Amino acid sequence: MTIERCATPSPHQYGHTLVQELIDQQEAGALLAEANQMMQSLREKPVRISLVDQTISGFRAETLNNQIWVKKNLPREMQRGSTLFELTNIIHLPRFRQIKQDLKAGKFATAEEYARSMEKVEYDGIARCVDIFQKINAQKKTKWVHHVFLPHAKSLSKGFDHYYRALLKDTHKEHHRKMWHLHQPA
Repeated sequence: MTIERCATPSPHQYGHTLVQELIDQQEAGALLAEANQMMQSLREKPVRISLVDQTISGFRAETLNNQIWVKKNLPREMQRGSTLFELTNIIHLPRFRQIKQDLKAGKFATAEEYARSMEKVEYDGIARCVDIFQKINAQKKTKWVHHVFLPHAKSLSKGFDHYYRALLKDTHKEHHRKMWHLHQPA
């Protein structure tokens, strides 16, 4: 992982300490390494993590290609959890890109079908993160890492349909539905 240093003030503060905290945890460090390997295989720049006042979408954290933005006003354990989750989104970039290509090609009949496809990829990342979070927290005997879906870990085992219907916020689904509408012929 490379962290760029800016000679002039930047609107983004690089998460040096956050990155080091992740690297110091075996499971989190392995996830970061895997995300960087994905970026290398896609011939893109290494992962870059920035702490920001506000994300573009308004979510706690978000990813665009190699860049992860995490709200700096979150509690530290939530910053760690959000960053780890966004790393899974980077790892799943090929899946996301394929879904977006399918969207542009008109392969989704409804906004709901598109939203479900995008959320299924994120669900897979959530399931992986919950396992990592539980391992790290058990090793540390504390809540070192947290995310809003961690309290729902047992419910996640009921499968994607249950997650989508009962646990996922409508605002998140609506984000994807809007993208489907943007790609529909006028």
